[in-house]
Amino acid sequence: MLKLWNFLKLKNSFKLIGLRVILRPVLKRDFKIINQFFKDQEIIELAFGVKYEKNFLKNITSDYLQNLLLCLNKTFVIEVNKKIIGFTTYTYEASQNCHIRLGITIGDKKYWNQGYGTEALKIFLSYLFNKIKVNKIMLDTALFNQRAQRCFEKCGFKKIKRDSETNFNTAFSKIWMSLNKEDFKDEAAG
Repeated sequence: MLKLWNFLKLKNSFKLIGLRVILRPVLKRDFKIINQFFKDQEIIELAFGVKYEKNFLKNITSDYLQNLLLCLNKTFVIEVNKKIIGFTTYTYEASQNCHIRLGITIGDKKYWNQGYGTEALKIFLSYLFNKIKVNKIMLDTALFNQRAQRCFEKCGFKKIKRDSETNFNTAFSKIWMSLNKEDFKDEAAG
């Protein structure tokens, strides 16, 4: 089986090296770049699955970035040719051992629709299932975010439900997806 990534241990850190992308733990200095991604309204709407007016989205983004700073060890940047193009992060579900929620953002639009998100996500999933020993991964995405849904399905996620939420007097629909370890086609485990 073709091995899609390597685990490179460095002093006090590591990198997940794929064919075209590298994932590494986020550093505080990376937040300058991540913050730039969230200056684009379309990226904010896709990342948070909501369409609101710009000032409101700015507040959501600010809160989100503060939370990311608290989870440095669970957030990884995605690099292509030493350039940060996005990031992925995970959090443990409070009620479930070994179950997590996952998010990914390709913040540099020049890298959209070229498979970088899919490659990064497959590498990250293999890391989570094999190194972190996660059993199940859950995520939700906006119903209107078809690009994300295609990426998640390519990685093995299955749609499990559709629901609507109302936040701040605005209704929006989302799709919940999940992937169990035993269903993951681990091309990277080579």
